[in-house]
Amino acid sequence: MGMAEKGAGMKLRLAITALVLGNRHDAHFAAVGDWLEANLPCRFLADASATAAEACGDVEPAVVILLHSRPGQFMETEIAALRRRWPLARFVAVFASWCEGEPRSGRVLGGVYRVPWHVARERLAAELSTFVGSDRSATYAGLFELPPTATADERLLANSYPVAARPVAVAVAAIRSSVAEPLVVALAAAGHSAVYWPLADAALVRGIDAVVWDTFGCDTRLARLRDCLPTVRGDGPVIALADFPRPQDVARLVELGVDRVLGKPLLVADLLTCLDEFAAPVASIPDRSSAVA
Repeated sequence: MGMAEKGAGMKLRLAITALVLGNRHDAHFAAVGDWLEANLPCRFLADASATAAEACGDVEPAVVILLHSRPGQFMETEIAALRRRWPLARFVAVFASWCEGEPRSGRVLGGVYRVPWHVARERLAAELSTFVGSDRSATYAGLFELPPTATADERLLANSYPVAARPVAVAVAAIRSSVAEPLVVALAAAGHSAVYWPLADAALVRGIDAVVWDTFGCDTRLARLRDCLPTVRGDGPVIALADFPRPQDVARLVELGVDRVLGKPLLVADLLTCLDEFAAPVASIPDRSSAVA
């Protein structure tokens, strides 16, 4: 079984219940909605109105997930009413492209953990794993453990990650070393073997299990990816780093053969979660001098 096949499911099979509010059929949320439904009991409702909340009956959700399509979709008064109804529930907003600028405009919902739509499965998998005795929960306390009053900076500082339990050999492909080298260092610190692959180099890195590909805002890099992907991918994943991707950007990368797309704001923890999802035991990566065609 290859790495991509192993990672396709991200199965948690949790017994907790999630209340999911918003339009799950929006292009931003279709994948995460399907993933949530496959992994834990969910109640899907169109909005956060009092009438919708009453429709939950005796359901006591452990987590309330807001599918945040546009600014102003959910009101502070609505969230406050839901908190009074379910005071122990965690609140998460999976936000779409139109909501990326909310922290700058000062319109962020208070006490709600914000997750970009394109990394929602990775972040939710990490956080929801803290509800069960998983390998990850043994070393990762989780942002859900923070109080609702935690600031964005406090959440960022708390977003530590465990050492990789199943290290893989990773090539970080980028035009500039200033982009790749910090990722190589971070991957090595987490227990993976990593090497920088300059995209300007015609040689192809061999003996790797995953590729992390910097595609930030440059179509020529996508052309290079298209040329090299069949040679370097094998059965391992290609994780593309994109610049504030829209659904159509993700679709274009997937058509090229990319397995997962991560965008800004990029957290190393997101990348490590992706690699852990796909991981299988491997040997360390050789020196680049002996690892190229």
